[in-house]
Amino acid sequence: MCDFGGVEDEHRELQVYREEHFPLLFERLKRMNRPFSPAELRKMGRCPLTPEEAALVLAGLGFDSGTYIYLAGSEIYGRKSRMHPVTSLYPNIVTKEDLLSISELEPFGNLSP
Repeated sequence: MCDFGGVEDEHRELQVYREEHFPLLFERLKRMNRPFSPAELRKMGRCPLTPEEAALVLAGLGFDSGTYIYLAGSEIYGRKSRMHPVTSLYPNIVTKEDLLSISELEPFGNLSP
């Protein structure tokens, strides 16, 4: 699985989070003959960007601090600490919870965290 730094407690917490939220991926990785190291996965482009990396890419592409960012999923692991670099550069972050009422979100309850 991809590794994004942190201390051992964070690694364990992230492992539990992955098992709970991505059971099919976790099961598939357990069945692999030779699991790839986090460094190998990252080198192959198989790890998503961290929120901080995504913010740096947006800044590098010329997006300014007035840009609105729409997050597809609102449950980001370590949200406050992980999202701080993004929210400091791009304060206009919008989630589905910001756009829809609870009743409007209800039909999608099992589809996205």
